[in-house]
Amino acid sequence: MAFEPDFIEKVRESSNIVDEISKYTELKRAGDRYTGLCPFPDHHEKTPSFSVSESKQVYYCFGCKKAGNIYNFLQTLRGFSFPESVEYLAKKAGIAIPEQSHFKKNENQEKKNKKQWMYRVNAFASEFFHKYLRSLAANDPRVQYLAKRGLSPETIKTFKIGIAPDSWDSLLIEMQKNQVPLKLANEIGLIKQKEKGGFYDIYRNRLMFPIYSHMGDCIGFGGRTLGDDKAKYINSPDSEIFHKGNILYGLNETAKFIRTTDQVILVEGYMDFMALYSAGIKNVVAVLGTALTPQHAKLIKRYTKNIVVLFDGDASGKLAAERSLPILLSEDLLPKIVVVPQGQDPDDYIRNHGNESFLDLLQTARDLLLFIFHDQFKGYTGQPTEKVQILQTISPSLKLISDKSLLRLYVEEIADTLRQKPSWVYEFLQTHQAQASVSKSPKKLTQVSHKSVIENKGLIDLSRVPNAELYLVNLALMREKFLSQLTDEEVLKQFSSQEVRSLLNKLQGSYRQKTNDFDKLTALMANEVVPSSSITQHLDRSWSQMDEVALEKFFNDCLKKVQEAHLKNLQKSLKEKMRSSDASQRQQHLEQFMNIQKTRQALNNTKDSN
Repeated sequence: MAFEPDFIEKVRESSNIVDEISKYTELKRAGDRYTGLCPFPDHHEKTPSFSVSESKQVYYCFGCKKAGNIYNFLQTLRGFSFPESVEYLAKKAGIAIPEQSHFKKNENQEKKNKKQWMYRVNAFASEFFHKYLRSLAANDPRVQYLAKRGLSPETIKTFKIGIAPDSWDSLLIEMQKNQVPLKLANEIGLIKQKEKGGFYDIYRNRLMFPIYSHMGDCIGFGGRTLGDDKAKYINSPDSEIFHKGNILYGLNETAKFIRTTDQVILVEGYMDFMALYSAGIKNVVAVLGTALTPQHAKLIKRYTKNIVVLFDGDASGKLAAERSLPILLSEDLLPKIVVVPQGQDPDDYIRNHGNESFLDLLQTARDLLLFIFHDQFKGYTGQPTEKVQILQTISPSLKLISDKSLLRLYVEEIADTLRQKPSWVYEFLQTHQAQASVSKSPKKLTQVSHKSVIENKGLIDLSRVPNAELYLVNLALMREKFLSQLTDEEVLKQFSSQEVRSLLNKLQGSYRQKTNDFDKLTALMANEVVPSSSITQHLDRSWSQMDEVALEKFFNDCLKKVQEAHLKNLQKSLKEKMRSSDASQRQQHLEQFMNIQKTRQALNNTKDSN
């Protein structure tokens, strides 16, 4: 879209560059200008070198040399095109855009800027839910519920929290009135198509949390039921703009507080986040009902190296904290942990004990690695085998520490606790280096085989499962579309491992029930799998950081590897049958063998073409 020069200038004059940049970094007045840490993610600094002139409406960084006006800032930081920058600021300033409808159909523009259209559709829905909440009377039970949970009007406004009406088509009707592209609304999970035609609202009678990227784009929603719906939470499905494993809830608002305090507090879920934020603890982010991922850690590293993991005080929360350790250490972060007592979550604790008590609790933060180490001593009697098992548990994390001085301090404390010399710990780490190593190439999918050091009773041991099948289970945990493909009956029977087939069926069962269990699959895995054969021990971090195209290719490569192994086993079985068959049966088996060979050849041809 092209704008007239007069309109562009009008929008620029109606905008304040200080207000816009303050969303991404804290600015302090210094004479006739403002200074702060550079907000651009490719420039990490501890001493402010970023300068903004309010009178001239320009910025300049003395470190990375980036400079310009408010339009340049949005184009560089948020990736907007110039017209998108103008439109974004015009809407903020309440200036009418010279177009008949914000959602007027333009097929070429829709194809070119599909993601931007998705952001707009989500923003439209967010405004709809927020307006509906504001329209409710103070004595409405839903409004009273928010007050009871400690959500102040200010917090509701800041995070644009809303409510989805208890209706099947309220949002749909509003979108139709405003010519919102329903195809996109369906794709991003706001509405769903009926079998006999038409659409209906996905979110009904729910407390709505708009989810923003760290750049401030509305990319999805989390909806908490306000009724008796079995699905307590519904999150937006994966799409071109939304992947739960890449998003930290609230970061777009709290990034400046994280930079200022040089620390981030990580919690599980929206309500824990809101409880801390409302209590005045604003350097906080939340994972969206999924395990911490390498992408989360990389995102955190942009703002600080200091992280406090604050998960629920139950066994699953503790386990989630433990599993976050290697991911955080891999990015050279410095993790601590606070365990909420009595099996409560942070939201419960604040409501039961008050803000001051919770602030005191935060002061008890302990080093996460040492917390996990000392937690191994329950029932410890000092036997040599126990010392070895404890060190086996903690050694993979120690090997991830790149700072040699920090590693030495850990080794000294661990050795002292075990009543051994530091040299013994170093020797152990070197001796067991090979055992912990994993192939760094996704193409080399060899079989992993090692003994479990933990006696297992009724748990699933994955230690002898081919890596290709293990990778596929992990991909199923990352993307619902992969899980759906893997649990197809014809695909499932090609897995050699009955254990993997069992796990995939259980995961699919949780998904089909449409409960929040799908967001807790990591905990489900923990309850099903022998700890020493944990899937994550067989993974290389590199593939989990792939973009969507590479991830899809990796999924297909792994699946073909499983299919190839399955066909090979079928041929092996037919060979054995041919040895003990009569002439007529042998001919039949031979034909089956050759048909399978053709299938294998076709499979190899598709691999070569990729």
